[in-house]
Amino acid sequence: MAESEGRRFASDLADRDWKVRREAALELGYTRDPRWFGALVGALDDPDGAVRQAAVLSLGRLGMPEVIAELTKPKVLGGDDAEVRRTALAVLRRIGGLEILDAISQSLMDPDWTVRNEAIAVVSVLVDQFSVVHIPETAKALVRMLPIDDRDVREKTIRALGGFGRAAVSVLVEALDVKSERVRSGAAAALGLIRDRATIPALVRLLSDEDQHVRASALTALGNIPSARATAPLVERLSDSDADVRAAAVDALGRLGPASVLLLIEALEHARTENETAATIRALTQFEDDRAMVPILNLLGHTYMTVRGEAVAGISRYGERAVAPLVDMMLLNAVPLAPLMNDARGNAQKRNRLRTIRALGELKDSRAVPTLKQLGQEEDSEIRLAVEEALWKIGSATWARASAAKALGQIGSATAVPALTKALNDPNATVRLRVARALAEIGDPSAAKPLARHVRRESDEGIREEAVQALGTIGGGEPTAVTACIRALTDESRSVRSKAARSLGRLGSPRAALPLVRALEDGYWSVRRDAENSIRNLGTRVVPPLIEALSSRKAAARIRAARMLGEAGDRRAVSPLKRVLKTETHDEARAAAEEALGKLTGG
Repeated sequence: MAESEGRRFASDLADRDWKVRREAALELGYTRDPRWFGALVGALDDPDGAVRQAAVLSLGRLGMPEVIAELTKPKVLGGDDAEVRRTALAVLRRIGGLEILDAISQSLMDPDWTVRNEAIAVVSVLVDQFSVVHIPETAKALVRMLPIDDRDVREKTIRALGGFGRAAVSVLVEALDVKSERVRSGAAAALGLIRDRATIPALVRLLSDEDQHVRASALTALGNIPSARATAPLVERLSDSDADVRAAAVDALGRLGPASVLLLIEALEHARTENETAATIRALTQFEDDRAMVPILNLLGHTYMTVRGEAVAGISRYGERAVAPLVDMMLLNAVPLAPLMNDARGNAQKRNRLRTIRALGELKDSRAVPTLKQLGQEEDSEIRLAVEEALWKIGSATWARASAAKALGQIGSATAVPALTKALNDPNATVRLRVARALAEIGDPSAAKPLARHVRRESDEGIREEAVQALGTIGGGEPTAVTACIRALTDESRSVRSKAARSLGRLGSPRAALPLVRALEDGYWSVRRDAENSIRNLGTRVVPPLIEALSSRKAAARIRAARMLGEAGDRRAVSPLKRVLKTETHDEARAAAEEALGKLTGG
């Protein structure tokens, strides 16, 4: 472009028409002639945003170092036009360099989301530029990016700092003491990637940081740097008040290896809180070390559900190795309690009563609980204390048996079935419930007969429900399973009846046809629905009882029977359905019979 033409465009920057001014600003940029730098800088003050945006673009095309100073001024990056701000950032992204880093920090909090996104893109480019020059200055520049509230850029920055290796260690250790918690946590994470053992003391100090994110980052970093020096401080963090920090400690200890097992066992013995105990169990079970098995087993009866849950999950990881001790925990001495309970209530000698109360606690039989609670109302403090201790032992042992059953179910070993079926007679309903679920989870057919026998004598509705449901899974080929489920169709509990109907459908026995059809008369919709679904599994074997059900006194049964006869496609139902149409007065039942007859006759 000729100099005269350039001068003409420069003069056009003062034209009244904004379109002329905008076109002039764009054309001057295409000249790439530094002589028009001053004119374009002047256009940054133009009252029209489109002209200012054109001036920004053209200044970028000139490619002069002085452009950075102009585009990073508050009137540009902090101006009132979002398009101008975004365009300036796009130009600065192409230029790059340390000089723009501080200037764009405010743009990361710009009210316009497109500007914020462009600022993040600029930072991402800077990270790429700085990550290949491993000198302290670029490491410091990357550290200044750690407060940025963008996950991808932050992770990219941490990886870049980690790539510096020992060249960034001194900068990062210094950053561990800055005010910003985002910088401290990011610096710790980067040190974890560098894995320099010399940084362990600094990272250990950070485990007491006031910010939970910083503590968690320090734990993760220490987990990446295997060292005996870090083991004890990591174990201490299992008692941290923050769940994420405890989880980070668990993960870090797992990566340090079995060397921490003995320390963790000791920590388990001295754990002060529920959360600390649970976190320590999680850390221990990562190694599946036999030395930890007994301490974990001892916590299956813990007062807190969280701890019991972790102990169950942990011991289950041992698989077959844990079956024998778990089976031992299921055993309960079948001792007649009546004489002992009578003695605890009526013995004239206080010393004898105390001995009997303690004996009841040692037997760990929950049948003694009502009597013990009654004795706990007495005024004598020694009696009350003995009762309290006995109740605690019984409660702990009961939870331990229930937890052991749950763990055996998760392990899924058939070798545990005999002990579990015996435990169906446990005096505690919670234990029996867990046993029924465990037998279903194991899925061994040998449990079908004991479960079937147990359904009749079980007093707890929930356990009957679990047992009947389990029979539908494991009872195939076992006649007593079918019998038990048929009987359960008349159970006082509708949920048991419903589960029985479902199980009979899975078992597929012809003997279930008539009982299931009779269940169509049940007073509850859910039982009728499940019975109907199961009847469909039995094929044409149910046609005769369904025909019989057309005469039921209950309209709901007649409706369902007619509908299923139509679906069965068996012409034996034609004549009975025709007879129904002559006498049926219930509108919905009559409509169901007409529809079924139409399906069978093609009418």
